[in-house]
Amino acid sequence: MWVPIYIKHLFWAVMKTTQRVKSIHSLFDDYVNKHTTLAEFVEMYCRAMEKRAETEKQYDGHSETFIWKIACGLPCESFFQRYYTDVKFIDIQRECSRIMFLHCFQNAVTSDNVTEYTISDMVWCRNKETKKEYLTQCKRNYRVCFDMTSKLAECECSLFNYSSIICRHMIKLYDILGEEVPDRYILRRWRKVVLRKHTCVKVVYHDPSKTEHVVSYNEMQLAFEPNFSKGSVVKDTKQLVLEFLELLYIRMDEKRVMIETEI
Repeated sequence: MWVPIYIKHLFWAVMKTTQRVKSIHSLFDDYVNKHTTLAEFVEMYCRAMEKRAETEKQYDGHSETFIWKIACGLPCESFFQRYYTDVKFIDIQRECSRIMFLHCFQNAVTSDNVTEYTISDMVWCRNKETKKEYLTQCKRNYRVCFDMTSKLAECECSLFNYSSIICRHMIKLYDILGEEVPDRYILRRWRKVVLRKHTCVKVVYHDPSKTEHVVSYNEMQLAFEPNFSKGSVVKDTKQLVLEFLELLYIRMDEKRVMIETEI
């Protein structure tokens, strides 16, 4: 495709104009055809959407239960392993495995806080028939700018804008500088622990009130509601409730990290 070359500087997270249409068409290929009547379509639509919801649930469960093995041993790879879903972790692991072909050979200070680094990389090409990438003997230099204040980096390859994952050039730079990869580069949509809001809507093929997550949510909401009501009425108790919730959030996050580390 030649179009992404001209728009890779824009953030669009690997979304394409026809991507949604193609995915919807492939979803209904096994359920409807040109001879399907309107009455049959309604029933087949529910079956297709039920199958899709069940598939998403299976993928989510697999991502939470099973952990992909570390391939390169980079400190940031364990960080990616903890947060990314299986599909995205495979993509980011491919970037980590290609760091061995990189070489950072010079840097220049462009401003008080920003330093520009030049990283040499081997050129990878994709076979049109097999769709597999292969290594060539060509090399190319990429400029990576690093802000010492915000700890954010920007590479001219624009892989993060195009595929919504951090590129190997930025990973290499963070490894050289001994800095941790900021959470900003792990989008919420690719994280394991994300409650998808559309799963909380009751439809014919899905009743969210019967799922484990929603049942737990409703129980906690009923338990917290009296505190919220009292905190909004009784004078000088609002700040107490907010401080308690902030502390609770920290403790829950610590517990989640502890569980993920044990896994």
